[in-house]
Amino acid sequence: SKIGYSTAFTVFYIIIFPMLGGGDPYMVNFTIFFIPWFFGYMLAIFMGSDITVKGKEKLMIFKKSPDGIWKLVSSKFMRSFILGLPLALAITLVMRFMYGLNISETFITLGFSLVSLATSLATCIGLFSINPAFKERSSKFGINMLIFTGIGMSEFMIPILLTPYIGFSLEAWGLTTMLLAVIIS
Repeated sequence: SKIGYSTAFTVFYIIIFPMLGGGDPYMVNFTIFFIPWFFGYMLAIFMGSDITVKGKEKLMIFKKSPDGIWKLVSSKFMRSFILGLPLALAITLVMRFMYGLNISETFITLGFSLVSLATSLATCIGLFSINPAFKERSSKFGINMLIFTGIGMSEFMIPILLTPYIGFSLEAWGLTTMLLAVIIS
């Protein structure tokens, strides 16, 4: 159901953004990078945040294992990333046909979607590993979500603020956003 929520939100934005922009090229370019970023961000919130929410018992079991916590963190990252791969591909293909993207724009969008997914998952899992929240209703969980939201928004907003300096092309904006996301995570 968590994957369904993130996919439903993303599909909602894929459908609603063209209606808001009225065919404006700026809005289409914005949407091409907003949707993959938003998908990675939402999937990370739903999939990455439950690394410690499942309880202390699971954490203690992994703590006593030979590989330690590293095995829990890496397996959680890989599981979430592998579950997100087909969804990222599907969202990219839907965007290709809805927005009439050419093949290079499609690969750029897919790459941006995968980098966004990986960096958002790494950031979220790392944040919840540093400051574990064992209940969804705890104050630590809320603080972690606020910090993650701030980091995620900065990954997307800083390139928008740099647009006058880097120019508004898909390649320039995408590469700047990807680089910033990798540096932050």
